[in-house]
Amino acid sequence: MEYERVLVTGASGFVGSRVVEQLTLAGHLHVRAGYHRAARAARIARLGVELVATDLLDPQSLRAALEGCDAVVHCAYGTEGAMRETRAVTVRGTATLAALARSAGVRRFVHLSSVAVWGFGARPPSIDETLPPSPGRHAYASAKAAAEDALSAEAARGLPVVVLRPTNVFGPHSRFFTVALIEALRAGGPALIGDGRTPANTVYVDNLVAAVIAALKRPEAVGETFIVSDDDGGTWRDLYEAYAAMGSPPFSIHSITEAEHRALRARRLRLSDLRADLRALARSPEAGQLIRAASERPALRRAAGRLLRGTPGGRDRVRAWGVRPSTQGPSPPAPPGPSPELAQLQLANVRFRSDKLRKALGWEPPVPFAQAMRLTEEWLRFSRLP
Repeated sequence: MEYERVLVTGASGFVGSRVVEQLTLAGHLHVRAGYHRAARAARIARLGVELVATDLLDPQSLRAALEGCDAVVHCAYGTEGAMRETRAVTVRGTATLAALARSAGVRRFVHLSSVAVWGFGARPPSIDETLPPSPGRHAYASAKAAAEDALSAEAARGLPVVVLRPTNVFGPHSRFFTVALIEALRAGGPALIGDGRTPANTVYVDNLVAAVIAALKRPEAVGETFIVSDDDGGTWRDLYEAYAAMGSPPFSIHSITEAEHRALRARRLRLSDLRADLRALARSPEAGQLIRAASERPALRRAAGRLLRGTPGGRDRVRAWGVRPSTQGPSPPAPPGPSPELAQLQLANVRFRSDKLRKALGWEPPVPFAQAMRLTEEWLRFSRLP
């Protein structure tokens, strides 16, 4: 590459870590890895790269991280705290970093966005970069779209920006589309909504990193936006079947209808609200008399004991009230099924196209789906997760 030093933000995250690994192992380039929490940086620290603590809401830390860098790969976004805080990191943090990068003379700014800028609701059956973003009200989607708008303003002032919109990234260390899916299958609850025959729109992490490298290398990438998605990823059922085969014995794949999923989520929400109210009641000073009365009835005694086991200081309160808590542990909650966002992804019969990335930058996914699943399985077994 033509760069001497590349700053990778979010370098301790799933995608950022892999970007740092690939750029470092390829050589001929100095990588500065920006991290937010040192406890999560062990994976990249082993590489001997330059580590720098960064806070997207702290311009001083960003100036220090950018010093001497002539390229940026921006993987960081808000993941912690309330919705307002995560949005501030994703949007205002990106705007600040981009403005400082322009002032520092950065010659390439590669931004990792998401196809979520098109929202999670109804969409056309095929999407490419010509379709304007429509994130809706979803917090993550709207923040990603707003971050792109902030970058557009800096690009108009001269910052050489490339925007990559990956689909559902899976592979080693992927929390959402690898570990969470394995855990759902192992729990035995509903994993698929419907028949699972809709496109999964997956991209293996190394294929995404290959797109990042192409965006850094190719001059024609500047000012463009690219979808990054594997064409051979298959359907949601294909993805779950590949993960299910990793179990010993293989996991079963349970499906429910969309209506059943809505009912399950609604029931879980009501039960969680009830548990929260009961725990608040159990912590109140008036609860002693109620608990003593309940302890005289076997069924209520067991229920109260289970509730108080999950209440901070619950055991001490029971002893103070002169009630012996039930020794029977709480029943494990029923698996909730896919999250609302994952359910929408499974139900959406839409395919994201990477034709522009192939034609403009010559990108070809270096790892086919079958090999990607073999590599993912090796990591899962090493991590003792299947």
